[in-house]
Amino acid sequence: MAEASKSAAGALAQQVRIGDHFFMADVGPDKGGDALGPDAHDLLDAALAACTGLTLQMYAKRKGLAVSDVVVTVTHEEAPGVTRMQRDIRIVGDIPADVRQRMLQIADRCPIHKALNERFEIASRLVD
Repeated sequence: MAEASKSAAGALAQQVRIGDHFFMADVGPDKGGDALGPDAHDLLDAALAACTGLTLQMYAKRKGLAVSDVVVTVTHEEAPGVTRMQRDIRIVGDIPADVRQRMLQIADRCPIHKALNERFEIASRLVD
């Protein structure tokens, strides 16, 4: 579960709680915020990057691959009716080309990637 509420700091900043973890989310001054934390789109990019890295590190460990790091960079562009995400994956280690290609396929199995490619249904309600 994630929860967000107005932070005591900043004009629009949100205090976000996920389990025992707390951090700030905000928007930049161009949108009326104070840039006290990443904005929501950057958090979505980060979720995909982190999930991809975790998925590939677990795969490498399970297969005994000499992967010392997986660096994932995600950017996005918004256009009417579509958000395009670019995910760049750098696998650090002495890994053959065919195994790297397999790892690229495995990246598409990360739960966030799968969720983003599926249909979302969001139900909202007011609570007291």
